[in-house]
Amino acid sequence: MENYKYLFSSTNPLEIDQIKFSLEQDGIPFRVLGEQALGAGNVELTGITGASIQVEDSKFVHAQKVLNKLGYDTEMDANVSNESNKSMILLTVATLIIGSLLSYFIFSY
Repeated sequence: MENYKYLFSSTNPLEIDQIKFSLEQDGIPFRVLGEQALGAGNVELTGITGASIQVEDSKFVHAQKVLNKLGYDTEMDANVSNESNKSMILLTVATLIIGSLLSYFIFSY
């Protein structure tokens, strides 16, 4: 079984469809994670982080070239994704700590 590597993510379903179509046309195997959640409503209100496209390791460079032809900077997207993941983890931890402290103060008195 082939390993998959992160290629691109977006909260825009049309953007995801465009990239999927281009990858299919070039015969690049891919999978999309979180695509169904994009139809759930407003991204800002639901907290959905978007859909991610992953491609087989062996086709990654080819897939990057396809994205570059479409006008996407794949290096920039990978950096943004890593920073977004770090930010989300920090936000989640901070929320848990604040929630725990609030619960302690509310229920201990």
